[in-house]
Amino acid sequence: MFRNALIFDDSFWETVEFIDSLEEDISIKAVEGLLDISEFELYRVISILENFNYNIKMTVKHDDVIISPPDAKVKMQMDFTLPQWVLLQAHIPSVGDLADENLKVNSFHDTLVMKMVEVEQRYPQYALDNILESEEKKQEVLKKTLKSKAPCMVDLNTALCGKYLVLLELQESKLIEIFPQRLVYIDGMLSIIAEMTESKCLNTINVNDIKSLKLIKQHDYHGNFSTRAIDDFIYAIRAVNGNEVRLILKIFNENIVDINPPFHFQGNTYITTNASGDTIWASSVEISDQLFEWLLEIRDGAEILDPDGLKKNFLKYCHKKLQKDGKAS
Repeated sequence: MFRNALIFDDSFWETVEFIDSLEEDISIKAVEGLLDISEFELYRVISILENFNYNIKMTVKHDDVIISPPDAKVKMQMDFTLPQWVLLQAHIPSVGDLADENLKVNSFHDTLVMKMVEVEQRYPQYALDNILESEEKKQEVLKKTLKSKAPCMVDLNTALCGKYLVLLELQESKLIEIFPQRLVYIDGMLSIIAEMTESKCLNTINVNDIKSLKLIKQHDYHGNFSTRAIDDFIYAIRAVNGNEVRLILKIFNENIVDINPPFHFQGNTYITTNASGDTIWASSVEISDQLFEWLLEIRDGAEILDPDGLKKNFLKYCHKKLQKDGKAS
């Protein structure tokens, strides 16, 4: 299996461990200086940690952003049989020798791999490979759909992580100041959910309408909407547009199904297991070409159970795509 290059990046792990070990407030600038990393590298680590639901507190003070230790740290627990624990100890010294071509891989590696698979399945939300793969997919989507706006999207991602204000210039040369909250598909278009700093109301902005943007790092603005309130705002938009459905999938191969596609808002997600051991996944989703593309990607590992109307529309989408690809070739 291909492993993300970050897994082998010492600087990445040093930054992760530094943030997790914080016991008092520290500024972004201080972290950059202590670890000799760039602002981009630091915010990349923060973005990945937030994908693990790691509660990183960030506040703006004067001309810098302050990171505060989380209220509670995530702890993982594992139980071992005596043979597994002894084998794990035997395995650890060999990790540094993996680059040695003369290293003979022993059968006990299989035992450890199976145990790790068991633990990863118990804590799927903390599966590192899945999180990194999801982050890469997110960047691929941005590059693919917004080729001409790549620099803007990097700055926008920085603003989301750093809790910065953003001064936007829209296509009609209109200037607006926003506090970005989320990047998500709305009506099939990648959009920013943001607070308008003047009215302190939530609004949606199609990223294709952005002409340029400027980050405002020094400010005293505080967000007025909770995560739940933003979710409710998206629900309300979908209710008006009438393009939300309750999608139910049977997942029979979890290894090839990413249930968290980038920028898709999924509401009231529920996961259970049927008598046959298959995973049943349900969530409120927006009907769009992006949804159909995701369903197409996971077709070998999941089956649409409901609703029937969406299943029929998905088959039509696949048929049209097949015809289009046939003409292109």
